[in-house]
Amino acid sequence: MKLSLTLAITMAGLEEVGIPEVKPPGSSKKELLKDVDFSVIDHHALKATNSLLKESFWDLTKYLSDDDAWEDDLVKVRVIFRWITSYNVKKMKIEETPPPNTPLEYFSKIQSGFGNHAQLFYIMCQLFDIPCVVVDGMTKSKMYTVGDPINHEEMAAQWNAVYVRDEWRLIDLFWAIECVEVDSGKDDDFNENGDFLDQESVDDQNEDNDDVMSKASFIRYHHNEEVDEQYFLTDPRQLIWTHLPDDSKWQLMKTPMSEKDWGEQLYVRERSHEMEISIKRNLYGKQVVQAKEGKADIILWFPEKKGESYEFKHSFRRTNRSEGKKPIDKILNRFTIFDHIHDRIHFKCMLPVAGRFYLDIFGRDKQSKELGEFDLLCTYVVVSTTPEKEPDPLPDYPRIGWGECARSRKLKLIPITHKEAFITTEDGILDIRMQGSDKLKLKIKMKSVIIDEVNLVKYVMMHWHAGEYLIQTRLPKPGKYALKLYGFLEPNATEMVNVYNYLITCTGRGVKNYPFPCFSQDQLGEDPNAYKIWVRGFQTQASFIEAKEGHTKLEFEAKDGIQLQCELNTNNPVAAERMRVVTKEDRSHQLYFLDLPIEGEYSFNLYAYKKNSSQRLHNAFTYLIHSTGRPIEKGQTNTSKGNTNRNFWKDSNEITTETVETADDEVIFPVPRCIDNLIAFLAKRKSDEPPTSKSVERFTEKDIELYRVKVPEVGEYVFTIYEKKDVGFMKMRARYLIRKVENEDEDNDDDVTETQDFLEVLRIIRDERKKEGKSVTEAEKQLQSNRKVQLEQPKASERIVLSQNLKSAINSRRPALIKRALNEYKYLKPSQGDDLLVEGSRLLRKLEAQEALIRAYEDQDLKELDKAIVKARSINDPSMKQPLTLASRLRDRLAAKNNLKDMILNADIRTIYELRKLVHPPDGVHQTIKAALLLLDCPRHEVETWKKCMALLGNRGQDGFRYKMSELNPDDVSRKNALDAKITIEPYTEEQLRYISPGAAAFYNWTEQVIKEVEARGGVLKKKPPNPKPPPPPVPREPSPPPPPKKKKEPSTKFVTLDELMKEKFPMDKDPNAKPEKPAVNPSPDPALTEDTENVLQISRLSHE
Repeated sequence: MKLSLTLAITMAGLEEVGIPEVKPPGSSKKELLKDVDFSVIDHHALKATNSLLKESFWDLTKYLSDDDAWEDDLVKVRVIFRWITSYNVKKMKIEETPPPNTPLEYFSKIQSGFGNHAQLFYIMCQLFDIPCVVVDGMTKSKMYTVGDPINHEEMAAQWNAVYVRDEWRLIDLFWAIECVEVDSGKDDDFNENGDFLDQESVDDQNEDNDDVMSKASFIRYHHNEEVDEQYFLTDPRQLIWTHLPDDSKWQLMKTPMSEKDWGEQLYVRERSHEMEISIKRNLYGKQVVQAKEGKADIILWFPEKKGESYEFKHSFRRTNRSEGKKPIDKILNRFTIFDHIHDRIHFKCMLPVAGRFYLDIFGRDKQSKELGEFDLLCTYVVVSTTPEKEPDPLPDYPRIGWGECARSRKLKLIPITHKEAFITTEDGILDIRMQGSDKLKLKIKMKSVIIDEVNLVKYVMMHWHAGEYLIQTRLPKPGKYALKLYGFLEPNATEMVNVYNYLITCTGRGVKNYPFPCFSQDQLGEDPNAYKIWVRGFQTQASFIEAKEGHTKLEFEAKDGIQLQCELNTNNPVAAERMRVVTKEDRSHQLYFLDLPIEGEYSFNLYAYKKNSSQRLHNAFTYLIHSTGRPIEKGQTNTSKGNTNRNFWKDSNEITTETVETADDEVIFPVPRCIDNLIAFLAKRKSDEPPTSKSVERFTEKDIELYRVKVPEVGEYVFTIYEKKDVGFMKMRARYLIRKVENEDEDNDDDVTETQDFLEVLRIIRDERKKEGKSVTEAEKQLQSNRKVQLEQPKASERIVLSQNLKSAINSRRPALIKRALNEYKYLKPSQGDDLLVEGSRLLRKLEAQEALIRAYEDQDLKELDKAIVKARSINDPSMKQPLTLASRLRDRLAAKNNLKDMILNADIRTIYELRKLVHPPDGVHQTIKAALLLLDCPRHEVETWKKCMALLGNRGQDGFRYKMSELNPDDVSRKNALDAKITIEPYTEEQLRYISPGAAAFYNWTEQVIKEVEARGGVLKKKPPNPKPPPPPVPREPSPPPPPKKKKEPSTKFVTLDELMKEKFPMDKDPNAKPEKPAVNPSPDPALTEDTENVLQISRLSHE
């Protein structure tokens, strides 16, 4: 808001100061203030007492001018500027009505919107007889939206032009106090209650506290410790970036800038001037940059010498003007290459979709106390029409940029072979050499868009020798890779920082390099901290060892109380079968004899820990061994004496690896299955501390063993699980990279983006490009690659859930659940010997076999029963013995029944005619036919004579004798008919009848088999025994004389009922009206369970055991 204020101040002798000619200054601010020290002036201004706020402006002017001792206008302007900016007027607590015409009153006017800093500065300059004007115009303050049209009303502001040393200079007190975005952190001048603590600003000489304001009534605000000096006597060519006067003459420039040019020019903040950033106006001086074919380049320059301590970062986001578009800001930095080279920074933007984008560039000077924090340099608006080519997202966007930077220069880490930050390789194999001290303790890290970071560790190796670092890569497939180096900036630092970065592009088609053997640490050779645990190596070769004819010896010395453990690795499963390690102890020396008969690469890792405390595991040494191999003769063995382990490393299964991103303080991992004696350790990735087991807890949940890992602090951790042997051998089984992040982690040095966010935004980019009819090949390729990775590398959380599901299904003993859980569990690609897989598969086969047996038994299907028996026998389970026995019996009966059925159906007419021709059949023939007809439920009076039986036997239709016999179900035969049939044929045998009549023998076999089936279902058929004769009554004995009766009260004979009288007269008579009593029957025992019912129950009972 523009103000035109008049001040009613009575000032005797005050004369109006004339306005000198307005023209640009002849010198710069730097030249004007050369060799000028304002420390005394500033101290004098800050010593002004609080009581002066209630005094008149004359009193304040008298103090600030030191009783008119200072005559230089520059000094006067400085003391006014510093006194006003020492107060944060907005935060002052003015609790009483200030006296009129006092500085405090004007402060209250500023708070109320009736005044501003420019007017106050003008008033005080008038009191000091200094020419000054209030400049009206527009500013691009922090409320200004870059790229928006100019709005005069909203952007209106006032600042000052002051005449100093015969030249007009520009000052903006408000921006010097309020409009700086640097956060200086906690202010030590205030206590936890917000009270001011600076006693120097209190008038210690004034004993009368009535005129002294309370400490809580004002707050002095330190902007960037004191004040932003950029807006004190600012050069016109710098202020014009953000301030445009309504009157062009107050631009103080030889060639004034038009309002149109000012609105279109780049949005620049004061940090650009403080760091002396240069911008070529004709190339990069406009705030809107038009991308060509989806690409835009932006370059900023700075002094090379000063720039050695400069650091930059950037933020790339889509503006709100891209309405209707989904947010993609989470990964836009993946489409910006930031390169910091000597005297410039280069930003190369590759826009994946159309729209308007913000590029905010920040900078700081690590060597400057005032510029030590990041602050905004400038903001570009990048406008992209529909890109013609599809960009490939970068694997990372490091804050320090790619290649050489201030950190690498400070550490004197200088590239020797690859001086450019961007490397292109066709086969993915690189040897990068860099000069640097071994005291840097460098660690290496590789990132890719489509490959898990923890897996990429196997494809890079680092070695230090003779003042040089050698970095070797074997990139697994084509694509872009980020190679990042970390080190300690200070000797006493506890956290590593990113110090150098390469962007590597592998272009070869069909590239498939094999990884290095598993290393326990980033750098080959001796670990920099091995000396801390008193472990020494005696190998003449620092990192690479050659095993001639497959033999080599490694020797180490360890202090008493230190236990050494070794690990031998190879990627060749055949070599893993043959490799051997023999250990020997010679006093304090530990010898390792390696036998590596198969030619190839091996890694040897040596670990150390204290015997009395195994909570910390130290990586002592790591070697890469190349064996020349030798011919292997049959039966050849290692004859060296000592501890050996032949099969410990035989299992060549890949190590489980995964990167886990979490915001929680705890992470859960599955315990590797089928492995005993496991130990687990956690290490902070960018720390020098050894791995520890203090933060690791092993527990069981839902019958599955798990690890609980605590990660309370933000950062990256490595969680490693080893299998340990008591004889001194170890093997890595799993390695996890844990990335602990916060929800809003803007200050993280790595700017980690979660994988899910990346994939989500990549889908948005793909959909937008598809809608615009542009190529989506790269996006689809990335999404498909990530989907493939997710399928091939299930996460730890998935492994835990699937393991628990399978265990629950096993406990339920329900085949359908077990089958589904097994299919899901196989997605984890468990080893063939996985105990949970073996247990579930074995139980599923057993339950399915039992169900098949029960189903076939109940259906009495001979074919299905045969299949079920074969399936049950293949399980070779002792618990299946009894069900198999019962099923085999049923199968035999069904087979015999089917044979008889076939025999009856196949009986020819001659056989029937033979039986019908008999007028007086021999003994047994009639009885056999009669028994068969009884089983068919023929009335007994129709089968008593042979003639009637032959009449029934002669029917050849569907209701005929033979068809009824072939279709008879034993369940339909009553037990009475079966018993009569059994009694009828009981005197005869099949052999007797076969001698008399083969046809009758066939009927006998059928009848006998049906009777057996009936007995199998309802128990043995027996004729009811006759009722036993009652035993003779016992001979009565002489009764013993009864005891003398007790004397009772004689009943009265006066009254006798009729019933009593009748009982006395006729004691043996029965009551004719009484109901007859039922004879007492002894309860018969429960009928025995039938054989078939018992068999089914037994099979069912066994299936649930």
